[in-house]
Amino acid sequence: MIVLGVAPGLSELAYSVLACYPDAVLVDPIDADVLHGGRGGPPASVIALQRRTHVHHMILGLVFERHTPALVVLGPASKTNEPDEHVNGVRMLLRVIAEGVRVPVIELPDKLDMIAALGADQRSWRRSVDDRLREPISHDRRIVLATATALAGLNTFRRRSALTGDYPAC
Repeated sequence: MIVLGVAPGLSELAYSVLACYPDAVLVDPIDADVLHGGRGGPPASVIALQRRTHVHHMILGLVFERHTPALVVLGPASKTNEPDEHVNGVRMLLRVIAEGVRVPVIELPDKLDMIAALGADQRSWRRSVDDRLREPISHDRRIVLATATALAGLNTFRRRSALTGDYPAC
């Protein structure tokens, strides 16, 4: 099962693609990156906003082509000072892309909810991410956040699957 974890944002968006297997304890990181939406600061106009959204859409389209996810997890914003309307707009875009290819979406927009779903405490959640991966990932905080989001979403997905039986267990 391929899981795509995203820390959304318009000025920068971090994603992490993980492969999980039903009987494996550890998860394999496949791909991770930070997409920058242009030069710093908020978009100056509607056209600049549209360009950034279009670039994110194109790049994530390529990620979907290379590693078609079975689950998309939308987590907290990659930048804490990004305006909520920008983050929510990117979340909506990602939800539409995922639903267009019939991939379930789990949203964990609050960092504390994400940490709780990860099964860690506030001080050791980064270490918990490292412990769940077969090989280390980048130490970039945005990629770690996207990876933690993917793992937390995977935990949530597994719990829901076990309770409802709607989805195949991973």
